[in-house]
Amino acid sequence: MNLLIGEIPDCWNHWENLAYLNLGNNNLTGKIPPTLGYTNPCMLNLRNNSMFGELTSTLRNSWSLVMLDLSENHFSGSVPAWIGDKLSNLVVLSLRSNNFDGHIPHKICDLQFLQNLDLAHNNISGVIPKCFSNLSEMATKDKINNELSTPYFIDYPFYLKALLVLKGREDEYGSILGLVTSLDLSANRLRGEFPKEIGSLVGLLSLNFSRNLLTGIIPDSIGNMELMESLDLSMNRLNGEIQMFQ
Repeated sequence: MNLLIGEIPDCWNHWENLAYLNLGNNNLTGKIPPTLGYTNPCMLNLRNNSMFGELTSTLRNSWSLVMLDLSENHFSGSVPAWIGDKLSNLVVLSLRSNNFDGHIPHKICDLQFLQNLDLAHNNISGVIPKCFSNLSEMATKDKINNELSTPYFIDYPFYLKALLVLKGREDEYGSILGLVTSLDLSANRLRGEFPKEIGSLVGLLSLNFSRNLLTGIIPDSIGNMELMESLDLSMNRLNGEIQMFQ
């Protein structure tokens, strides 16, 4: 944490080998500069600032991103479909506590390595995509590596850390980040039924769909999620009986 203020200058086109950029927890304002999208880092953290505007489309060039944390800002517009199309290596994606609206793009379901998705506290509407069942890392019980590492100049690895909200509290995960899987869509305007396909995400440790407008019953497929440590479906419009999970 520093006390940096002002806008991020748009002069990143000379930083072609930048692998790790953390400007989180400052007082930065303005939009994401377009040239930042051409640096192609493994990790980009702009969390907890006062930045705004839509996400620059040049970020689609950052195909090496493993972690993208833009939470706790004032970003707006729809969640771009190109995140799922172009940023195929993402493991951690946090857009929490912004002003994003529109629907969740189905392209997000193409992120085969995604383990932590946080879209909570936005203005996102529509239904929860059934294709979330395609998020294969969330559907895997057996994780191989505790830590997330990314190669830097071939032979020097970065070990990544992330601030995640699980069980209602925010903690930093580093040495066990590779074992943590979470899905948080809370505090939005999502409608429709709880998709039974979510039950295939048997590797999830934390699932939070609270404070939405979900209706219908809780599907019994949720009983398949044997590793679940935290489940929050509160403050919705769900009805019916609570199933006996086996």
